[in-house]
Amino acid sequence: MSKSLSVRRTLEAITGAMALVLAVTSAISAIGAYDEMRMAGRIVTASGIARDLFTAMQYRRVELGTVNTALASPRAVDAETWHDIVQLRAHSTAALNSALFALAKDHMGSASGRAAIVNAHIAIDAQRPKIDAALRRPELRSAAAIAVWIPTVGNPFAAEDSMSAELTNEIDRSDAFIAEMMKIKQLGWAVREFAGNDRLVIGAVIASGKGYDKAGREGMLDRAARIDALWGVILNDASVGRVPPALRAAIASANALYFRRLRTFRKTLIDMFAAGKRPSISGRDWIEASNPALKSLADVANTAVDISDNPAREELDAARRNLVVQLCIMLLSLGFGLFATFFISRRIARPMSRITETMRLVADGDMTCEVPFGDRADEIGELSRALAVFRRNAIEKQRVEDELVQSRIATQSAEAASRVKSQFLAHMSHELRTPLNAIIGFSEMMLQGIFGPIEKRYGEYVGLINKSGAHLLEVISDILDTSNIEAGKFVLHMEDVDLAGLIGDCTALMRYAFEERRILLSTDMPADGASLTADRRALKKILINLLSNAVKFTPKDGEVLVSVTTGADILEIAVRDSGIGIPNAALERLGRPFEQVNNNAFVAREGAGLGLALVYGLARLHGGTVRIDSTEHVGTVVTVAVPTSRQAAAAA
Repeated sequence: MSKSLSVRRTLEAITGAMALVLAVTSAISAIGAYDEMRMAGRIVTASGIARDLFTAMQYRRVELGTVNTALASPRAVDAETWHDIVQLRAHSTAALNSALFALAKDHMGSASGRAAIVNAHIAIDAQRPKIDAALRRPELRSAAAIAVWIPTVGNPFAAEDSMSAELTNEIDRSDAFIAEMMKIKQLGWAVREFAGNDRLVIGAVIASGKGYDKAGREGMLDRAARIDALWGVILNDASVGRVPPALRAAIASANALYFRRLRTFRKTLIDMFAAGKRPSISGRDWIEASNPALKSLADVANTAVDISDNPAREELDAARRNLVVQLCIMLLSLGFGLFATFFISRRIARPMSRITETMRLVADGDMTCEVPFGDRADEIGELSRALAVFRRNAIEKQRVEDELVQSRIATQSAEAASRVKSQFLAHMSHELRTPLNAIIGFSEMMLQGIFGPIEKRYGEYVGLINKSGAHLLEVISDILDTSNIEAGKFVLHMEDVDLAGLIGDCTALMRYAFEERRILLSTDMPADGASLTADRRALKKILINLLSNAVKFTPKDGEVLVSVTTGADILEIAVRDSGIGIPNAALERLGRPFEQVNNNAFVAREGAGLGLALVYGLARLHGGTVRIDSTEHVGTVVTVAVPTSRQAAAAA
């Protein structure tokens, strides 16, 4: 037998394909889990970078306010204020460097955005020596230098704000709740920025003692209006949104410290300047008095970031656990597939191959070989023991043939061996149908995608496996039927059969094969119909086999006629074709199991040679006969004559 068609190779190919599909499916799930973990990690990283940027901006803004207040004073900076400035710079630089390192390491944000932050930081470092000198020596202070250090227009944190917006957009795509927290963070950040600018201006006015003009008053009103508008959005989200208690408490604290207490104090200072009075507090006192209020605004943004960070970290932990689970499933699937392949190969496929080889040797007449695996308690052992019985009977048959020369005894011995062979084939067919049904069932499950879709190429392979298994099962069924007939175990279920309907069903089943070869299929039935008492399944198998032979050996554009003739107690079914015909010398061999006759080298040898054997056997069980009339290059007529009733069949 060709290795490509052997059961062993088929089983190994099926188990290997199933193991591969299982491993690939698990690997795809693991890759998806890894992508989820990587995305969750990026969200956590983006949240941390946004926090560092915000922290750096807070320290930088406080530094601006402190320096601006000191520069507006006519005195040199004192030691305490200088210490505060140095600490603020250190904290701001550390937070900014941490953010830049994380941005570069994890490739977060755009390269242009990172470069803009670095360039802005370099520009600030370049300005600090002049500003530091001016802080210590009042005579070096100039309006132009101070304007460069503290711009009155534009946003000194534009680069950080742009990068924060990029990170916020990436975080927003992950979860609706996290997106809501990031929105509140951005609003809180903006409120803190405008409030810081407002404090900066008021501190400078207090330090200078010169008050403010109309443009300055309009600027204060504009900043206050922007702060109120942004804060109103936060309050509205807090009232209707899904705001956690910690964030709600931070909003309430900022509302009390800034919008009630500090705003009242601010209004008092502005009114004093409007009345031409100079407040009794210094710029440093104003900075220290406003620090808690501005810190409460920053706490709103920080709290929103902290709250959004917790779900992101939970998602990251869940993604890591899912990745571990998927990797374990992938490894288990791979291990199971390898084990299944090894087990089926060693315990089923190879034993069947060895038993098949032994069967071939025994069939070739080598009775000295021992049948392996007879000590096993499973189906393989039963098959081996059945083959051993066949071998022993074959040996006995050979011994009897050697001892008994007379033809009658030799004939009886041959008939006994034939019965043993039929019993063995029936037993073997039953044993093979069980794994074949499993193969067909599992391949159908894979085709239907019950456990998930499979790739197109694997689907085609599985379809070929299913088709080949079904064909092999049909051959085994024919072998089983032939064996049962020869062993006398085929049971007929007699019933009244409408022959016109039965022939119609059979021609419908074969219609595609005839149309494919452009063969004209026609029927000739009696005008008043025809019926008989028979086994419907057996008659259908007779007709299907005859039609299959007719279409196989009839060339294209040929004709096939199915006719029915009724007599007193006999009904004849004839299948006539215009095919290649059968040589007279080969007619006597037809009807034997596994016998094939083909006088045309260009016609493919298909089937197992059981079709006519089944026709002869089933007709004989009905008490009927089969007659074949054939002329080479003209055609063949196969006529099946069966009794029309049970009494006639019994008499026959």
